[in-house]
Amino acid sequence: MGRTFIILLLLAVFFLSGTLYGMNQSSEVEEIDFAKENKVVNVDESSVPEDSEVIISQTATDDVMNMEENIHLTNNAASFLETSVQGFFEIVVGVLYQIAEIFF
Repeated sequence: MGRTFIILLLLAVFFLSGTLYGMNQSSEVEEIDFAKENKVVNVDESSVPEDSEVIISQTATDDVMNMEENIHLTNNAASFLETSVQGFFEIVVGVLYQIAEIFF
């Protein structure tokens, strides 16, 4: 019973650490890909309507805002999971410590 419980706790710790590490890696990759997409393209101004620049900039701004919201949501979820697992671990350690105090 105890061995299984410890293994489950270790799996949760490794899963959460991998999630946090993966979030950092994916955000760096997204920033690099986004930087590559911002290329200057020469376009004949007579063939492009005047409003197109506004539409392009609004679309890019919306994409950046959606990406920031996703990162914010993921960080909040990871923070909540970290706090809940840490609190649960503290309770388990406290109970085991009280049991050890009874016998020693």
